[in-house]
Amino acid sequence: MASPHVLAVGLQNGGHNPNFLQWLAEGWAGDPAAGRLTLLVSSTFAAHHAATAQTIGALDPARIRLLPLTPQEQARLQAAPPGVLGLPRIRPHTARRVQRWREWQSCRRIASQAGADHALFINLDFYQFAATWNPAFPCPISGVFHNLMLHYPQTFSATLSRKQRATAMLQAWSMRRFLARAHAATLFCLDPYVVDILNGWPGRHRAVHLPTPARALQTNTNEGILDDLRRRHAIDPARHVFLMLGGIGPRRGIYPVLDALARLEPAAARQVCLLLVGRQSDRARLAQAITATAAAAPVQIVTRDEFIAESEIGAYYALADVVLATHVNHVGTSVSLVQAAAAGKPVIAAELGLLGALTQRNGLGLTVDSHDPGAIAAALRAMLAAPPDHFVDQAKAQQFAQTHSVDAFVEVLMAHVQAPI
Repeated sequence: MASPHVLAVGLQNGGHNPNFLQWLAEGWAGDPAAGRLTLLVSSTFAAHHAATAQTIGALDPARIRLLPLTPQEQARLQAAPPGVLGLPRIRPHTARRVQRWREWQSCRRIASQAGADHALFINLDFYQFAATWNPAFPCPISGVFHNLMLHYPQTFSATLSRKQRATAMLQAWSMRRFLARAHAATLFCLDPYVVDILNGWPGRHRAVHLPTPARALQTNTNEGILDDLRRRHAIDPARHVFLMLGGIGPRRGIYPVLDALARLEPAAARQVCLLLVGRQSDRARLAQAITATAAAAPVQIVTRDEFIAESEIGAYYALADVVLATHVNHVGTSVSLVQAAAAGKPVIAAELGLLGALTQRNGLGLTVDSHDPGAIAAALRAMLAAPPDHFVDQAKAQQFAQTHSVDAFVEVLMAHVQAPI
């Protein structure tokens, strides 16, 4: 049987989407028996990720190609939807659904024109609603689910609010319709707890656990490099470094952390350096909150407000004493967990759902109610009172990091995307 022509859909420029596409393409290029791989991306993908586009383009042009949308098609997809009942504006959430609906329809047309045998969506969460209510795709579809919470009421019931329970019920109903209507092949789930549940539901699909991938980081940086990094950021060498790395904004849980720091006793606050590394959202509000926290407690707060190249990330994990993964209302896991585990650094993580379960099961650190500044402050005090190793089971942490490597991620994807359907 000939190897299939796979259309991989990744229309979002942000998040982990570019890395996922590149790692898939690199794995594909390393398998001479693999068929053709077409990567459907936005019209501006190469402008936003020039190095990634260049790397993919140089792999194996005869079998692997980037297919950007035309600027005209991109503009059509992103055009503001018309008002309803004469109202000129609709809610942002509804506008995003309209855009995903349009994207799904475009992907159906492109898959048909390209003669794809199989479509792989890098983020199928975005399209579950559209797939449920649109005509079937012209070929089998697979995709990565990042943020499933349909199983949370039975798996993580103790930490759910009433609203979260309602969301989980709605998602379960929608998923059952999706499996009944869509020609679903493989559901790649970053959450291992949902796999057995989905495999028990009617349908021709199969659900598999897809490890959250993190590239191996160079964290055994020598002291000279770390000293240079401390000097660059003017970090007080007597302080413990609490690192928050990634997009710095409300969803990352920065505001409860700042409130928690303001509650620390002066003696504890003088031991803390909060290091915020990554692009900031809501800059004006964040700057005001940082100023207020610094006025309330003698903490040191250092920021680097820009995109951080992968080659630099390892040094920050090596510099950190503790990694903060205090996401608010977060569903799914976080690459920060994997990278902290690889570096052997303890985390303070949100207790909700998968993030908390992985932290506890793998001995990665402490979990807290990420909405509660008092709980976060207690965790900060605990981390200051004992050596970091006290909070990490190094053997479990290293095993966790190894099973969530890029190689493991690509191996699972390749095995199922190329399998007979």
